[in-house]
Amino acid sequence: MIAPDAAARAAFARGVLAIAGERNWREVTIFDIAAAAKVEVATLAGLSPADASDIVDDHFDREAAKGVTAIDATQGLRDRLFDLAMRRFEALEPHRFAVIALDRVQDGLGQTLAFARAGRTARWLLTLAGESVEGVDGAAKVQGLAVVLTRAHAAWKNDTDGDFVKTMAALDKGLRDAETWAGRLGLKTRAKDA
Repeated sequence: MIAPDAAARAAFARGVLAIAGERNWREVTIFDIAAAAKVEVATLAGLSPADASDIVDDHFDREAAKGVTAIDATQGLRDRLFDLAMRRFEALEPHRFAVIALDRVQDGLGQTLAFARAGRTARWLLTLAGESVEGVDGAAKVQGLAVVLTRAHAAWKNDTDGDFVKTMAALDKGLRDAETWAGRLGLKTRAKDA
C-alpha cells in the first residue's frame, strides 16, 4: 500500500482528535474516524486506528513548525528548544482530552513506541533549532531530548490550570539538566548558550 499523503494524514489526525476523548478507543473503526473528519473512508486508505498515535504525533510536530521561518540566532540552543517544545504543547492543549485518552490505551509495547515517537519529535525539534542530529553526538542529543519531552509531557497531563506552569518548569529543568550532561559528555553542538 502506498503511504498516505499529507492531506490524508491531516484528515485522519483531525478525525482521531475529534473522537478520541469521547469513546472507548479500542472500539473505534476507520469509518468512525472518516465520519469525524468528514471525509470518505477511501481518503484514509492505508491508515487504521492503530496508526492514531503516530499520525497525531506527526500532526503536532507539524504544528510546532507552523510560522517558524528561520533559526533565531539571537537565542541559545536551550532557549530555541524550549520555545519550539512549548509551541507543540500549546498546540496539544485544545485537544487535551483526546491526547490523554490515546495515552491511556497504551500497553507496555505502546509505551515503548511512545518513547520512539518522542525520539522522532526530539529529532525534529533539534533540526528546527538548527542543531545537527547526525552521528553519535546527534543520537545522544536526540535520546536526551526525548527523555526531557517525555517528562514534560507527563507534567503537561497534570497541568490543568491552562497556564503551563508545571509544563514549563519540567521542560526548563529537563533542558538545563540535559545541557549539563551534554557538557560533561563533551557533545558537540552548533550553538552554545551564552
